[in-house]
Amino acid sequence: MGRAAPLRLIPLAALVLAALLGRAAAPVLAADPRNLAGGAVIPDEGYCDQPYVVITKDGNWLCTLTTGKGVE
Repeated sequence: MGRAAPLRLIPLAALVLAALLGRAAAPVLAADPRNLAGGAVIPDEGYCDQPYVVITKDGNWLCTLTTGKGVE
C-alpha cells in the first residue's frame, strides 16, 4: 500500500469538503434579500417606475418606486 494509498483519498476528501461547504452556505444565501431566491417581487399590477435605491448614513438600503393601476 505505501504512500500511494493516502494520495488516492485526496480527490474524495476534496469532494466531501466541497459538499459540506456548499451545504453550509446555502441557508445564508437564501436569507439574503439581495439574492433572487430570498427577495421580493417588484409590484407588477400595472405601471411600475424604475426603482431608486440609496444607501442611508447608517448603511441600510432604501428603495422607492412609483406604482399605479394604469400604464405609463
